[in-house]
Amino acid sequence: MKKFSLLPNLSGKGVFVFSDPGGAKPVLAFLKLNQKLQNYKVFCDRSYDFFSDFDVPVTIYTEGDELKTGDTFDADFLFTGTSVNSSIEVKFIKAFKERKIKTYSFIDHYTRILPRYEWEGDYYFSDVICVLDEVAEKMVRLEIPNADVIVSGNYFQEYIRNWIPRVSRETFLQNLGIANTKKIILFAPDPISRANHLDHYGKSEYGFDEYSVFQNLLRALPKESQSEYVVVIKMHPNQDKETFLSFIKESGANVIIGDQFHTLTLLYYSNIIVGMFSNILIEGNILGAKVIRCLIDLKCDDPFEGKNVGEPAYDLNQMKDLILNYLNDQDDSK
Repeated sequence: MKKFSLLPNLSGKGVFVFSDPGGAKPVLAFLKLNQKLQNYKVFCDRSYDFFSDFDVPVTIYTEGDELKTGDTFDADFLFTGTSVNSSIEVKFIKAFKERKIKTYSFIDHYTRILPRYEWEGDYYFSDVICVLDEVAEKMVRLEIPNADVIVSGNYFQEYIRNWIPRVSRETFLQNLGIANTKKIILFAPDPISRANHLDHYGKSEYGFDEYSVFQNLLRALPKESQSEYVVVIKMHPNQDKETFLSFIKESGANVIIGDQFHTLTLLYYSNIIVGMFSNILIEGNILGAKVIRCLIDLKCDDPFEGKNVGEPAYDLNQMKDLILNYLNDQDDSK
């Protein structure tokens, strides 16, 4: 396995904290792969199905855990994920820095850098910030000039390169009530409408959101091949699910809501994954799915530009052609 510099030379007692999947998975993968760390606590303010993949005990956060743990656990370091829609990581960073405990954090994406460290009007940066690559490093140094930045890579993406599901494709589809002959087109929306990605006019700074992308996906689906596939939606945990469910109902689309499906298994057995900028597209790409990034009406820089993550589609005809080609060419060896 490629060596990464994620949390270099760490030893002793550690505390690990995360909220969003993008931060949770790399941290858990690091703990799973790093056998020298035996004495630690892990906190999250949510519960995810993928916790069971790592066999790492996770404590569900309650208010004040950052203070109690900082005072009683005698930790040597803190390592957190980062998120825009939760304050748990920043609370721990603030509390541990006040107690002179070394702090590390991991940024799992290329967008919304500063908001990840904001809480109640102030910013609390970790002592060391770990990022995906040199592009992310430049972005962090631009927004946080004095930051100590380490290009760490993403342990979870390395962890899943040799991952194999516990159930066969036939069994998985049977449990979902899907015929074994069907191919899966998975839609993995980013919660753009909830992440304050707005321009000065209150419109999405990208030129689209998850709802308009879903509409474009429905328009691009090849009706002449509709007997060959099913459409499954795996919503992001930060998604406004009720709004999306209402939107799906109004559209009249025949889709399966896949939130209860084991994420990695669903990615592994999906034939095509459609999305925009989600990490799940990178993960699906690693696991062998064909990835289409719907960028119709894009009006800003593409965060995944040059990252070799799937094929971008800039109009409906291109998107439909990609779907048709992937349905016809897909290797069914899984």
